[in-house]
Amino acid sequence: MRLFRIAWKVVAIIGWMLYVATICIIAQGRGWRGVRRATYFSNLWGRGMCRIIKIRLEKFGELADTRGRLFISNHSGYLDILSHAALFRLRFVSKAEVRNYPVIGWMLGTSRPIWVNRKNKVASEKTLQEIKQSLENRINVMVYPEGTSTDGQGAFLPFKSTSFEAICETNLPIQPVITIALPGEDGGNLAWYGDESLAPHASRLLGYRKGVTVQVYILPCQHANPGEGRKALAERMHRYMNFAREIINSGDKNGLQDLLDGKFESTWDK
Repeated sequence: MRLFRIAWKVVAIIGWMLYVATICIIAQGRGWRGVRRATYFSNLWGRGMCRIIKIRLEKFGELADTRGRLFISNHSGYLDILSHAALFRLRFVSKAEVRNYPVIGWMLGTSRPIWVNRKNKVASEKTLQEIKQSLENRINVMVYPEGTSTDGQGAFLPFKSTSFEAICETNLPIQPVITIALPGEDGGNLAWYGDESLAPHASRLLGYRKGVTVQVYILPCQHANPGEGRKALAERMHRYMNFAREIINSGDKNGLQDLLDGKFESTWDK
């Protein structure tokens, strides 16, 4: 039964990805309007993927506005990406290497992601400009500033500062998000990180009969301070998200509500 469950989900995933990629190519159009439309199809793709895989999303907090924000989140594998795509209309920043993945690279490319090549300085500058221009055109951009996926069990890794350059000296908003995948049916950690191969991890996930639960915490919007450089901003956002992580992990419901309501904004960095 488990193998049958995995098999039909794999077929459904491939079929859904092909369908969304095809209509995205046909309907998105050109220019910034086309990029904005592509975020709709990314959202459609994410919602369908969550339904097929049986990812139950528990959302905490609300967005006051839904466009032109630099979303930042911790990263513990592809469950984060699926959950964020399902909840928000986003343009993702993705490693350039993904473009070369058979089939998947082409499919993801139809959503107009921002490809990042950290080994090429010129390409990195182009990526930075594309992030800034996307935000200025009221398109949400998602980055994972830890730069890699982790086991999600401890403090967040130090944030890489490059993407924060697009926010410095502007009033563009930063939208912090914390994502937590609850243990699976077997009690195991659902983070995909390190040297673990995709196939066994995905097989375990797709084999769950009841699916999985992912919690997404939408924290109060943040902004760069006047004269604040990208490294200082990255470090401040890292402290803020670790502060929020501690409150979430404490299980204090009143503290969590105060966090989501922004009542700690004047005190957390003292």
